[in-house]
Amino acid sequence: MTGRTASLFDGLSGIESLADIGGQSGDVVAEAVARWDCAVTLVDLRADGSFGAGESDWVGPYRKRLASLGLGPERIRVVSRREDLRPVDLVLNLSGFGDAWRIRHMAPVLERCFHSDSRMILD
Repeated sequence: MTGRTASLFDGLSGIESLADIGGQSGDVVAEAVARWDCAVTLVDLRADGSFGAGESDWVGPYRKRLASLGLGPERIRVVSRREDLRPVDLVLNLSGFGDAWRIRHMAPVLERCFHSDSRMILD
């Protein structure tokens, strides 16, 4: 594990599920899967906060990468509709909303992704 990723995980434990909003956190997700063997939700949210009619270009390669790490297809969810969002233990938003895209577009997602013990890593 790299120093940067290791420090992101300081103090975290018991992560059974995580969500990557916008697909920009692949390396961190790979480390989380290696550490906790957690289920992964890929939130296919566009920069303007909308969900598109079809999968974004990043979803297929990301799904293949997770499979190559040993994560079974039943543990990988792709969400492309707001109604399909579910609470997770860890929400990741790296190099996306708040950095390159307007953070306000992420609000509807956060309303559905958090439970009382959820944590979030963002930049």
